[in-house]
Amino acid sequence: MRERARQTGFTLLEVLLASAIFAIVAGIAATGLQSASRSYSAIEAQRIARNALERALSLLESDLLQVSARPVREDYGQNAAALQGRSSELALSTQTVRISDTGPRADSQRVRYQMTNAGLRRSVRVALDAAPNTPERSELLLSDVRSLNFSYVDFSNQRSPIWPPANARYELDALPRAIEVRLRDARFGEITRLVLVSDVAPRIADSPDPQPAP
Repeated sequence: MRERARQTGFTLLEVLLASAIFAIVAGIAATGLQSASRSYSAIEAQRIARNALERALSLLESDLLQVSARPVREDYGQNAAALQGRSSELALSTQTVRISDTGPRADSQRVRYQMTNAGLRRSVRVALDAAPNTPERSELLLSDVRSLNFSYVDFSNQRSPIWPPANARYELDALPRAIEVRLRDARFGEITRLVLVSDVAPRIADSPDPQPAP
């Protein structure tokens, strides 16, 4: 008798078993990819948030270091101090020197930092002395800020939540010795900076001489 030809191929059971194994492996791979994607997204979001925080602090410190003892006139002619602030808001005159084709040039502007419902906002007015409807450039620096606190250190090393202090008779060009910035971020917690602002003690109103530094 002729020998029966050997059958080739896979049985139905083998196909089902291979399909089940492939499905399990594919599910594990998909779960791993999703986990890796979520981890990458979280790391990228944290990197973006850290860069925004570092930029905001750098801008703030740069403005404080470039403060100018120049009082200003506000929208309707009222005089304002060169630097005036409260615990959650600060406005100051700044001056930077840049080199142009015609030589050194001083750029002056009025800068304001304030805590709003949306977060930390920085506004810039190029004209120091304002007129009604003087335009400002405004930018939201940080949206994840939980709190912002400015503290103003005078030349007696006393701290005040406002500047100029309510009990001081300083001239409008008075500057604090230093400003402490305390910022609480949703991701990175509390961050504190102490920035030296001036080494010239402010003058008392109606006094020709500056207040003696200790």
